[in-house]
Amino acid sequence: MTARGPRYRTDGSCPLQGRVAVVTGSARGLGEGLAYALSRRGARVALMGLEEERLARLAADLPGPAAHWHADVTDADALSVTAEAVRGTLGEASVVVANAGVALGGPLLDCDPRDWRRVIDVNLVGSALTARCFLPHLLRTRGYYLQVASLAALAPEPLLTAYNTWIKAHDSAVEPPSGEGVDENASKQHLYELARRLDIGGRSRMSRSELVEAIRKENRSRTREARSR
Repeated sequence: MTARGPRYRTDGSCPLQGRVAVVTGSARGLGEGLAYALSRRGARVALMGLEEERLARLAADLPGPAAHWHADVTDADALSVTAEAVRGTLGEASVVVANAGVALGGPLLDCDPRDWRRVIDVNLVGSALTARCFLPHLLRTRGYYLQVASLAALAPEPLLTAYNTWIKAHDSAVEPPSGEGVDENASKQHLYELARRLDIGGRSRMSRSELVEAIRKENRSRTREARSR
């Protein structure tokens, strides 16, 4: 891990200014692009991945404060250690982008079972572990968790059985029936659907703001009930 101070100037008007943003799978591709975008908007960026040399070069090239960690998202203990290291080095995360992922193509009969399982481990289990390890940060900072997926969530792709499997599981994980949170900017249709899943009475007569409050109230109630068990 290395950390570096700022090399940029900003007027401080961006809501990301000074916030800590974590990006998994940030050594290349979409993760690398997101790291640049977040840094340009004033975020302090925590880079995570398996390609340590690329991560180091990226951290040195970002326009703002950055640090990098070698971390496997399928390793719960390593993720917990990394989350604490991020907090100690940059501060508590306000944004977590779960971008780490792999894909495997071909007929199921031709796929190596170990490779097939690796897709599930990285994409599904890794995303869940990432959320679990950084959720305490996000609750304290009232932050945001973004799960990166693909259009396969809307239309499964042929010859991608492992990827399609994790995508369907991902849909249930990020929008659980019990609802762990609610986005104030969500559409009324989305809020209504979440209220329906939570079996909130009178939802058809509620305004958008009333739906938000009802969902939050139900979430708090279910959280208290779960903790009391």
